[in-house]
Amino acid sequence: ADYAAFVQSARLRLDGSVTPAEVLAFNEGLNARLAALGERAAPDAAVFALTLTPPQIDQIERKLVDDNVKARKQSAQEVRQEVDERAKKYAARFEFWLGKLSEQQVQLIRASLAGRPVDSLYWIEARERRTKDLVALLRRIEAERPPEAVAANWFRAYFRELARPSDAEQRARAEAFRRDNARLIAQLVNSASVEQRAHLDRKLAGFETEFVQLAQRGTAG
Repeated sequence: ADYAAFVQSARLRLDGSVTPAEVLAFNEGLNARLAALGERAAPDAAVFALTLTPPQIDQIERKLVDDNVKARKQSAQEVRQEVDERAKKYAARFEFWLGKLSEQQVQLIRASLAGRPVDSLYWIEARERRTKDLVALLRRIEAERPPEAVAANWFRAYFRELARPSDAEQRARAEAFRRDNARLIAQLVNSASVEQRAHLDRKLAGFETEFVQLAQRGTAG
């Protein structure tokens, strides 16, 4: 129900102009809900982790490392790409929410990307740190066999680190990325046509409806 209300509040803002600060506030609301989800998932994650054997953890690590190798190759390709090529990829993501973008909107994306560093390598580095930390956590739980409550607290700490890195430099880079994206999102929404705003509203309404249905199902259960 909270998710549905959160999406509804975002829909209500679509009638007027949107500021980067409002986009950041929405992003922070998402992160707060993800952090809450981590808090609730920690006990189940702990119970599962306590069942893992060393060979299973090795298999998890191999799978995660393989995925990271593929992601790093893609990131390296993105670094070498021209701004126009990266702008096309960004445009495709935004078109999920807004429908077909105008040439003016594509130029807004291009200008935004041209004025900031390529972020793909930063995100793959963050992904690799998450992988390393998760595998280390699983190995620690397997080796020390702590009580479920203790393992759950370790997972809570892991999830909190995902939401807000303790390293000041990593946190600053993430926040800079969010600020740049917030400015771009505000520009695109404010330049959206009536049809594009309707498209965006339908997308958000779909999520809102699903959350309401899930909430009702949970109450009935």
